[in-house]
Amino acid sequence: MGIRVNRVLIAFVVLFGLALTASLAPEPAAAQTAAQKRACGSDAKKFCRSSMGDQQQLMACMKQNSSKLSARCRKAMAS
Repeated sequence: MGIRVNRVLIAFVVLFGLALTASLAPEPAAAQTAAQKRACGSDAKKFCRSSMGDQQQLMACMKQNSSKLSARCRKAMAS
């Protein structure tokens, strides 16, 4: 019975470690950088206000409206 408890404990520790690692992982590449937020804030409000609550929708909207974005925002989105 002692070996079974050790295995369960080890499995729990491994799963906890994996969950902790996943929670500390960097945000996906699609996430906006601080520079993009500064450069594109007014464009996002102007063209994609309804998408601002959802990061993926916002990025899709910004790409869809890329021809309308300010030069500063287009430059930030390209980097």
